[in-house]
Amino acid sequence: QVAGNCTGCTIAYIVRNVGSSLIQSGDLLAAAGVEMDKELGQPVMLVRKAEAGDDAALIGVAKNMMSRSASEDVNGKRVGGFGERAGNTAATGEYLAVVVNGLAQVKVSSKTNAKIAIGDRLTIGDGGSTRATGGENSIARAMSTVDSDGLVWAMISVR
Repeated sequence: QVAGNCTGCTIAYIVRNVGSSLIQSGDLLAAAGVEMDKELGQPVMLVRKAEAGDDAALIGVAKNMMSRSASEDVNGKRVGGFGERAGNTAATGEYLAVVVNGLAQVKVSSKTNAKIAIGDRLTIGDGGSTRATGGENSIARAMSTVDSDGLVWAMISVR
């Protein structure tokens, strides 16, 4: 932090996939509830891979995959509980990090990737994110063109 400002900050939460679809890094995610983690005594957001029509439930973009790790009490606070793991997919019941604010790479639908331009608002469409064309909710704005892997850098904001 510099003088109370955040430089290069990305805000991400640890979440659990409760949907039936495999989540990959770059997928847009939809909110599916909250549960209390009994070991840590804190809420964990439940998510699923977003599908067409989920624009009102969009919560962020999948980033790192996470796994449970040991937790302990330090100075009266419970710490630990999760650690980053290798791989770029989370099956049902697995944990991952979801970016809700800041820069992240977003998977773009192969049907619309040639139409994405810097500054376009993104929402969910068939097979990934797509350009928002009207009244759809959008949580992302394209900050680059689509790369050869079908990903676009985007500024994420669920506000």
